[in-house]
Amino acid sequence: MSATLKKLLLLSLALVLSFTLVAFVGCKALPQEEMDQIIADAVAAGYYTVSFDMDFPMTITAEGGSDPGTMTADTSGTGAIDTISQAMRMTLTMAIGAPGTESQNVSAEIYVVEGWMYTGASITDEGMQWAKMALTEPLWQQQDQVGQYAELLATAVEVKYKGTETVNGVECYVFELEPDMDTLGDLLVTVTSSLGLVNLSGLDLAALYQELSVKEWLAKDSHLLQRTEIEIVMEISPEDVGATSDDFEKMTMDIGMTMRFYAYDQPFTVVLPPEALAAEEVTIP
Repeated sequence: MSATLKKLLLLSLALVLSFTLVAFVGCKALPQEEMDQIIADAVAAGYYTVSFDMDFPMTITAEGGSDPGTMTADTSGTGAIDTISQAMRMTLTMAIGAPGTESQNVSAEIYVVEGWMYTGASITDEGMQWAKMALTEPLWQQQDQVGQYAELLATAVEVKYKGTETVNGVECYVFELEPDMDTLGDLLVTVTSSLGLVNLSGLDLAALYQELSVKEWLAKDSHLLQRTEIEIVMEISPEDVGATSDDFEKMTMDIGMTMRFYAYDQPFTVVLPPEALAAEEVTIP
């Protein structure tokens, strides 16, 4: 080996070690008492309004059986919630792809105002169809976006501090969670059912997941939740969902979720489209 090559290798090694040291130094451990207080503050955080946006990609691949193939559903949305006035506005878009069928594009609008929830949905350039329902307390609790994700922190089996990052222009603590699987399961069931996606109720996530990652970002100054990321890959057998090998031999479900929260305590207005005001009333069974 030439002297020049040796110098280059030593320089490369020195650079690698220096970057490793910087990364290690930049992630000093937080005392457990301080972590506990940050988490307690996040769970008990008081606010009256918050805006949010979300990305929710999901892929389901079935192998074997009568109808193998891959279905995808990519959902994105944005909205705002007023916890005092019980008001909300949200828009959603969803692209659905499945073997042997044309892709479907779904758009939806959801409004909560004056004790009513108005929902409108349109599929692939069809007109928006509206319905309204009386706002019950359980229905309103399902809209508590921040609270549902803060609950993951409160019930986590283990929380690890992973350093700091800037989210929404806010410097944040980053925490990696080993979640309580019942809490995570309840959250995923609520989200997927509210979006009209696959029904996950009854599945034992703790027994089925192959990969799992849950991270949350809390503002350093206020400890308010700024971002949540959930990634879960599950492998499902026919017996897990009451099916047979004629339906499929193995199903893999890959779910990702990113929620961003911002504009805490910033006022907003809910303006109902005229078509929503004429919506037909429906009831939830």
